[in-house]
Amino acid sequence: MCSSTLLYCRYYFEEEDIWFEIIDSDSGNDDDGKQVLWDDHIVWDDGIFNGPPDRKGIEYLSEEIDKLEAIETLTDEEKRHVSMNEWSTIIQYKETVVRDLHLAMEEAEKLLELSGNNGSGDLPVDKTMSLDEL
Repeated sequence: MCSSTLLYCRYYFEEEDIWFEIIDSDSGNDDDGKQVLWDDHIVWDDGIFNGPPDRKGIEYLSEEIDKLEAIETLTDEEKRHVSMNEWSTIIQYKETVVRDLHLAMEEAEKLLELSGNNGSGDLPVDKTMSLDEL
């Protein structure tokens, strides 16, 4: 879900329990002022630890990017039902989501590397790092 002013987008991938937001931090970095904010780093009653995804979660995001990038053109049948303005909006949204997923994957990779985690599982609770610590 993205805000109407596009200052932030919130993503939730239930299949892998990945939650994050991309905010416009206007920090002047090379990332166009975008920052990844992972969900709260807590252990839920069912034992699921949220926060940056592990290697499996990063691979899942990569697969989602592949699915989105496969959306390029309309078939002749689809062209009869979708206006060009609507298609343009769909493509613009797709490009935003793909860019945000790439940014999230890069940040998750950095956190895995900094934590010393080999990427085979979730980050240990006591080794969780926020983006402010980078």
